[in-house]
Amino acid sequence: MTAKDKAKEMIEKMFIHTFAQDGPWMDQDMAKQCARLAVNEIIKALRSDLPEVGKGKGYWADVRREIENI
Repeated sequence: MTAKDKAKEMIEKMFIHTFAQDGPWMDQDMAKQCARLAVNEIIKALRSDLPEVGKGKGYWADVRREIENI
């Protein structure tokens, strides 16, 4: 999955999971903020001393950048 697709998916998941009976209580900007926070936590959790994980940090940094661009 591309970083752009993952960013869109994460924002949509944050937005969809906040629907109440009367409609969403979270707007698109809040969903972006939540997705960005989740990505930041993923990046912090990855160990940079493992080479295969280092590539993962780059991917998640790209996802974070794409979230900003949406």
